[in-house]
Amino acid sequence: MTYGESDNYTFIQNEYEQVLRLFTSLQKEITAARNLPDMTRSKLYEKLEETILHMEIRVDELDIFWSFIARAEIAYKVYENGKIPQALKDFAKIIWQVQCREENRPPNSTPPIQL
Repeated sequence: MTYGESDNYTFIQNEYEQVLRLFTSLQKEITAARNLPDMTRSKLYEKLEETILHMEIRVDELDIFWSFIARAEIAYKVYENGKIPQALKDFAKIIWQVQCREENRPPNSTPPIQL
């Protein structure tokens, strides 16, 4: 079996709804982070907003989601003593779940970013 990029990635309804709820949690987490510099916080908000604008049941690629996850991970590791919000972990888990399903990867595959 070969693995590879898909022409599109489709969220099942409950994944889609959960991601939409996670966006609100992620906004709150960014706001509540005590040590994020203003510029970093602003960049995370911008990246999250971009991610939200691209969120649909079916998307052409998942790069925008992974880009946000990576930026947020770095910010939390650097400025928040490595304390990664559960909402970010849950978000990454769903994105990886969709990617595995659409690319015919085993569901227990190692994701590109481990939080």
